[in-house]
Amino acid sequence: MATTFFFGGNKTIGAALTKSLTQAGYEAIDTIESADFVFTYHTALSQLEDAYFDEKGYLAKAKKGAYLIDLSPATPELVREISAIASVSDLFYVEAPLAVNDVTLPDAFADASNLACCLAGDRPDVAAAQELLRHFVGAAHILGETGSAQLAHAAWALQHAAMLLAAVEAEALYRAMLRIPTSASAAAENKAGAIGPQQAAIVAAIAEKRFAGTYTVEMFMADLTAALTAADDAELILPQAEACMNLLELLAIIGGSDMSPVSLALIYDEEEAASKHGLDWSRAEEYSAEMGAHSHEHHDEYDDDDDDDFGGYADLFGNFTDN
Repeated sequence: MATTFFFGGNKTIGAALTKSLTQAGYEAIDTIESADFVFTYHTALSQLEDAYFDEKGYLAKAKKGAYLIDLSPATPELVREISAIASVSDLFYVEAPLAVNDVTLPDAFADASNLACCLAGDRPDVAAAQELLRHFVGAAHILGETGSAQLAHAAWALQHAAMLLAAVEAEALYRAMLRIPTSASAAAENKAGAIGPQQAAIVAAIAEKRFAGTYTVEMFMADLTAALTAADDAELILPQAEACMNLLELLAIIGGSDMSPVSLALIYDEEEAASKHGLDWSRAEEYSAEMGAHSHEHHDEYDDDDDDDFGGYADLFGNFTDN
């Protein structure tokens, strides 16, 4: 009898995982109660928490002895809570946050070599999870105690975000210089001084206007949100990561949540270019107006003379978070 698995969460990742595992001989089923392995991936921490802890959630419905393998980005604190409850419920929990190497690929999840994950949990449980995951991810890094995989993933997400945003801004500078006649020759090749293969791939995707992909802004924000939440738990402010998150939130507001993170480049382009790709800057203005009205309702004690005018899209999300 074939080993059975159930997937809960994001449909794109679920489809890719299911294809890989069924080709390897495992059986996908629709009922979590009968599954030997339960794979999960959610992009929102609150959604992930509810999916596990609700009275009809994964922890309550999975059969005793099942393996819960979570591919979601999360915080070390949250996965320790999940692991503790799984342990007393006769379930085996493994954290395995999924990482994407090249975000510019049309289907980032089709090739196992483009995927990696860190694994943490009890060693026998990790070994069991790895036996299935090797059909889906090209590289699995086994770590130690519960929470260590999410911490490592947070570190990866911070570095990945910094790299991507730097490549986007370098390309934007080159593109801007092309509009200056005396600088055109210096920027003619428009390779933005890319210093590595990932940066070069991002610059090429922008030049070719490839802004669609299965690894989306929503997923990228999930990775970065988990890292920022972990930092907040540690009472640490990360200005660079927060600046990147502000831009991602802006991109999502104007309609880019289902696009590739490379579409961040459209924020640095003319409004007409963004419109051609389905983005609508008026949504940002509406959001700013709503936030301004909400803020005004809660700050009636301030004098009108103290109110600042809207200072552009950089002001849409306020200051960095307070710890």
